[in-house]
Formats: sequence, structure tokens, C-alpha cells
Amino acid sequence: MPLFRLLLLVSALMLPTGGHADPAPPYEASAPAHEGPATVQVEGVTVTDPDAPVDKAQPQREKRYIRKITIKVGEIFEDSSGAYGYVNSLKMQTMHSVIRTELLFREGDTFDPYLIKQSARNLRLQRFLRQIKITPTFDGDAVDVMVEARDSWTLIPFLSYSSGTGQRNRGIGISEGNFLGGATRIDTKYEQSASRNSFGAVVQDPQFLGTRHNFLIGAADRSDGTTSRFAYGLPFRSLMQREAWSFDGSAGNTVGRLWDAGTETYIFRQHINNFDALYTFAGPSAHPAQEDDPYTGIYKGQWVLSQRYSVGYSYSDATFIQADEQDYQDLDLDPSTVSNNPADLATDRRFSGPLFQYQTIHPEYISMNYIDRFDRVEDYNLGDESLVNMQIAPRSLGSRDNSFITTANRSKGWKTSNSAFIRGEIGGATRYDATMEEIQNTIIRTEWKAYSVLGDLYMGERFFGRHTFASQFFIDFGENLDKDRQLLLGADTGLRGYETNTFAGDKRMVLNLEERSHIADDVFQLVSLGTAVFVDVGGSTYNALGDLMTTDLYGDAGFGLRFCFPRASGGGIVRIDVAVPFRDGPDGSNAGEPRVIFAAGQMFNARLRSEALGPENASLGIGFDR
Repeated sequence: MPLFRLLLLVSALMLPTGGHADPAPPYEASAPAHEGPATVQVEGVTVTDPDAPVDKAQPQREKRYIRKITIKVGEIFEDSSGAYGYVNSLKMQTMHSVIRTELLFREGDTFDPYLIKQSARNLRLQRFLRQIKITPTFDGDAVDVMVEARDSWTLIPFLSYSSGTGQRNRGIGISEGNFLGGATRIDTKYEQSASRNSFGAVVQDPQFLGTRHNFLIGAADRSDGTTSRFAYGLPFRSLMQREAWSFDGSAGNTVGRLWDAGTETYIFRQHINNFDALYTFAGPSAHPAQEDDPYTGIYKGQWVLSQRYSVGYSYSDATFIQADEQDYQDLDLDPSTVSNNPADLATDRRFSGPLFQYQTIHPEYISMNYIDRFDRVEDYNLGDESLVNMQIAPRSLGSRDNSFITTANRSKGWKTSNSAFIRGEIGGATRYDATMEEIQNTIIRTEWKAYSVLGDLYMGERFFGRHTFASQFFIDFGENLDKDRQLLLGADTGLRGYETNTFAGDKRMVLNLEERSHIADDVFQLVSLGTAVFVDVGGSTYNALGDLMTTDLYGDAGFGLRFCFPRASGGGIVRIDVAVPFRDGPDGSNAGEPRVIFAAGQMFNARLRSEALGPENASLGIGFDR
């Protein structure tokens, strides 16, 4: 840590001096110390009761009903003069009906603090909205609710150039994240990499035809084939919702690749088709809440629907064909540079059958900013979550073999201080082939995230930024994996000092440490600036797990710049990192030779893999080149 601090001090020497600014809290939770109407703000929700003393702001729960809901959507820029006002005039404001759809309460409903706070979390999930605030005001038995949000700029040209990873990628396109103010996302883009060109489009409407149904359709035409996906369903929005359902299908005809030392070692044609249908109903927790929780809004004695039971059907089919001359041309690859051994080709797979799922969720939310997206508030559940998923896939239903597939995942978090937390999970997946009488394609994994908002750093009158210490650690252990599956590491997956896909194996481990400094917020109301000092350590191997701690362990250290666009949809980040490897790599990287990486997004974030990919795909869906 002292090394991090020293490097950050040096990086900020040229910043202008200034007085001590009042630091913004790392999370939204405060209680006023003045007399008057009692107000408590938690997670962007302000509760005001003119009849309650300051130290008893929690309103009575009996006989309260919501009399009126008022919605206010602010413009992108608070300053409406000049160019800022012109930009505001170009943006169609988010419809009030979009915000109302995400609210879990209506006029006439009984007032429930949990539904108020969960509605704020739902609104923060909408990337085109920011500065969410919900204020209930009490007048006798009646409650008037003010819902406030501010728009973001959502029509974003897509111009990308990523280099320094060993693969130079370029792209151009356009993305509209809130089409006509109706929450619909429309993306079109053309991308070019060293081995593939693709043109794709995606349309997603999370409020299809004014409902709470999610609709998605997308397709891509690539130089090596085509992919497509369709999804439609009713997702869960709270722990008071009793049911959810989904239909999800995808198809692909592309060239798959295996890697080593940053280059392709084997390619094959793959036809992948998947379809899943799932119905979930929720039941109450085993016991009501034992105490009031000011962060979730759940009060003592309240029941929540924290147990979920699912039944559905899953069909997946994967066919693999030896690459032909056209496949090599599609990837601009010389056949003599890769293996052509048919023994490397994966065995065809088809699994068709019913699936059953059980999930428990204990809500224990925190809301913090200066985690991954500068001042944007993000929500994290520190409560215990677990899921078990089982599929029976017999030959009688179209499977190639009699198989049993299961996945499991459990996650938990801990708040170590008012501005720090730890989150972790353990999961796994395996397949039993009754025909072969063997266990196949097993993954066991664990992942941990630790974040601490350290606050503002000054030396005298000189400001050295608001600091956040961020870290992640994960291990993936594979056994008897399918031949088209590899656990890869490189510049885009955890080791910035080496090329993309430099390290391949059936076991991998990564430790990332970053100290992030947020130097300036909202410069010219357009961009926020930051820096990062980092260390990466890890590796991937087919050898024994112990080799990841010795001969197959690599690492790097470096310094980076961060540019955040707070008024753009999602508060996107662009990073420039300079990474120096500790030792020579199999990709030709030399120890001490800097590698410059220009890419979008943080190297890692506080979301667990089960949140990014889903609890099942966190173990089942990794390691494939699709």
C-alpha cells in the first residue's frame, strides 16, 4: 500500500491546489442533526414525517396508504444555457410511464418502506437514469411520494480502438439506450479484429408494449459465420413478486478456436443451438424479519418471498466439424500454423430434458458510489444467496446419451466498515454421463471482491484525489473438460502485461489489486478524471494446481488513466493502462517491457460472476469461443 500511495502522489503533482472540499459520502445514508420534520435518506430514498421527532423518523406502518405519486425527470445538464441547453433540447425526455413501470407501488397501495427502497434500486438499474431520489411525505394516514431522476445522454457513437493486448480491435457503430424516451435499447456496430469481421444489431425493450416483460432480439453476420439470439420473459423485480418466467433461444454457426501463447493452435466449425424455458414461483422465507433493516426497508415481522422454485425445459445441441479451407480463409489463417489433428475435435453433444431449480435470497443491500463508476451509486446485496440447478437429459427425450447435469452457487458479503465491503462466492458444475459411466466437464470455482472507499487525500492544501482500493481474486478448477473448452488468461482477462489468450489450461488463478484515485469529477460537466496503480498476479495451466503458485505464475504492475463520462448512459469508462510484466511470457513478452492498453471499462468490477452471467452460466458458460 505505501508504494501505491507514493506513486499516486507523484502522479498528482501537477494538479492545481485548492481548498478542502466537503467530501461526498461513499454511500447514501445520512440523518440530519437539525430540528424540524424528520428526514432519513437511505439508498436515494428520503422519508419525511412532519409529525415525528428527528430520532424517530420511521413512520408508523399501520393505516398508511399512498395518496399521490409525482414523477419529475430532470434534464441532462443542470445548466441550460448555451451549448448545454442545446444538448438538453436534442434529448427526448424519459417518459413518466417508463419510471412508473419500475415502481413497485401505486396510488391507493399500503405504504411499504421495502417497496420504496427496492423501487429506487430498480430505477438505478436503468442505465439511462441517474441521481435517483424517492421522497415519501406523510400527512396523517396519507403518503405523497415524489420520484425524481435525471436523464443521461443515450445516443452514443460507437468508436472503439483496442490495442496493446496482442490483438488490435476496431469498431464503429451507434447505440441508443433510451429510444424516444421509452427505455428501448438499439445497438448497431461493425467490428474488426485480427481474425474476424462482424456486423451486428441488438434491440432490447425491458418494458415490452408497456408491460414489465423483457424482450430482446439480436443477430450478427461475421466473416466466419452467423449468430442470433431471442429472449422474452417476465423477470423478478422484487422479493414481493410471486412469479417470473422466461424463454431464451440462441443459434450460431461459427468457427471455434483453441489458443496457446496468444495464437490459435486449432480451429473447428461449430453449430450451436440452445433453447430454455423456465417458470419460477416464489415462496415466503422460513421466518419473518427479526428486526428493522433501514437499508432494505424490510421491517421487523415482515415476510418476504425469498425462496424460489423453478421448473422448465432445456435443449442444447453442439455439433463440431473439422475445419475446411473456407474456414481458414474466414479467419485469415494459414493451415500450416495450427494443428489439423482430428483427435483434437470435440465430441458432438446434445442435452434435452426437464430442469429443476431452487434458490434462496437473503436481502442485505448496500448502496455506494466511487466503486467502479465514479459518482454513480451502485447497489450490492451482501446477503446470503444460493442456487441449485439440476437437469435430467435422457436419450428418450432426444439427448445423445443419458446424462445428469447440475450446477450450484452460493454468495455472501460482509460490510467491514461504513465505506468498505467484501463479497465472495463459491460455485461449480458437473455432468454425469450414465452411458459412459463417468463424470465430465467439471468446474469448481471461487471468487472474491474487496473494496474500500478510502476517501479524500490531501498533502497540505494539495488535493490528491478520492481514493478507492479495489481487489479481486478468483480460481477456476476444471476436470475432464470438453475439448472445445479452455480457461484463458491475458491482457483482457486479468494479466495486463501479456497478450490476450497468452495462457491456456484447465485451471487458472488471478489476483488483481488496484488503488483508484478519482482526481476530478464532472469537468466542464462532461468528463471525470482518475488514475489507477495496479498489480496483477496469476496464471493458467494444464499442469498440477500447485504449478500455478510456482512455475506457471506470472504477474505485472503498472499505472493507468481513467476517463468517465458521467452524463452518458451507464457512466461509461475508458482506460489507458501501462503494464510492465515481471517475467518473460510465452507470447514473447519480455520482462520489464511496457505494454500500453487502450480499452473500455474497468479491468474488473465489484459484480460477482453469478450476477454478470447468471448463477448457472457462471460455471457452465465460461471457457468457450463462440
